[in-house]
Amino acid sequence: MKGETSAIRFEEAKKLLDYGFSNFQYIENNQKGESLKIVNVNKGVASNVDAIFEENNRNFSF
Repeated sequence: MKGETSAIRFEEAKKLLDYGFSNFQYIENNQKGESLKIVNVNKGVASNVDAIFEENNRNFSF
């Protein structure tokens, strides 16, 4: 961040963190039981399996 002093660098870092914490929101991506995709299996009993979410998947977004 190339601030001239550590105090200036600290204040700039604080601004970035404050912005991030005040401007994010959680979004629901996937629901429990929803299929993500079919995955191929080598040397298994089945030739492929369905990848399924065990729980709701939440991420955050700005």
